[in-house]
Amino acid sequence: MKIILILLASFLFVTGCSSLKETGKSQPAEDVYVFDDVESIDADAATDTLENRKQVEELPADEVKKKTVHFIVQLAAFSNRNNAEKFVEINSNKTEYELNIIYKEEVKMYTVQLFPFDSIEKAEMVRDELRKIPEFKNAFIFTVDD
Repeated sequence: MKIILILLASFLFVTGCSSLKETGKSQPAEDVYVFDDVESIDADAATDTLENRKQVEELPADEVKKKTVHFIVQLAAFSNRNNAEKFVEINSNKTEYELNIIYKEEVKMYTVQLFPFDSIEKAEMVRDELRKIPEFKNAFIFTVDD
């Protein structure tokens, strides 16, 4: 009886692990698009070398819109303008940088921040300098794209 079970298990294992049929779904014929109407390509013209590539026409510099990124150091955020104004009044003499109150509509908060910097290095230097002052210990940087 054991021999029959072993032979049956072996037979099922061998036949179950091998397959003559392709498995998986094949794509329906109506979804396949064949590009029969493509003209033949000249082999010499199709060679992709630097000599055969046409130069790309560049736009004049004044027509290219450059994406600029600014780095802003934020010092605090308040739910009402009076608290933001008090913070600026009390702390503006602790730094040489001008403190600005900006209302952020998306979060409904009044933020106190510095004017934007053009480089992350300058923004990080100012942020690190301001973090030494206890009132500005939570200063952080965020980026704005124009």
